[in-house]
Amino acid sequence: ANVLCDGFENEAWKGHFADRKLNYYKLHGSINWYLDDEEELIKKASATDHVKPFVIFGSDYKMHSFDPFFFLLSKFRDRLENSILYIVIGYSFSDKYINNMLIQQLMFKQSNRLMLIVDPHRDSEQAFLNELAKVQESRITTQPLNFTKLSQNLIRIEKSTTAEFYRKCFSNNAEYLVDLIGALQKEETVF
Repeated sequence: ANVLCDGFENEAWKGHFADRKLNYYKLHGSINWYLDDEEELIKKASATDHVKPFVIFGSDYKMHSFDPFFFLLSKFRDRLENSILYIVIGYSFSDKYINNMLIQQLMFKQSNRLMLIVDPHRDSEQAFLNELAKVQESRITTQPLNFTKLSQNLIRIEKSTTAEFYRKCFSNNAEYLVDLIGALQKEETVF
């Protein structure tokens, strides 16, 4: 698995993450990215550079057709397609195009996928689905379709803080995650 995070320069950044083990996607940019107007390249700023951060804010439709945003979004989709467990921490589910990708990939192979949402403030799977449907039902003119239907058995709310969740997941040789993934893989087995 690759880490797609905050460091890159021109084409070299694409191979920068080849040996990592965590999928971490900064789909909306980073405060240490900036646009070099002369070269028309997005670069990583050092701590001493005084540049304007290249981050996407405030539009309803945030996908851009240029790298690194397009590359990261494509990699994110590929990882969703090839994964059975999505662990979501710190995401508000307010970006419809990301929600569309999550819903579509979860519903594609319903039998063996699960989105585990770590959030100490979420009460239930049904309450989450109701909130998600409200976000997805509001339409914008540049995006004619937002997926709204997600099966409750494809999500699980982990009502804990990130620190509590990490302790639970990574104690006892990650037994919790191993068991969860094992159960999902058994569902995939065809008899």
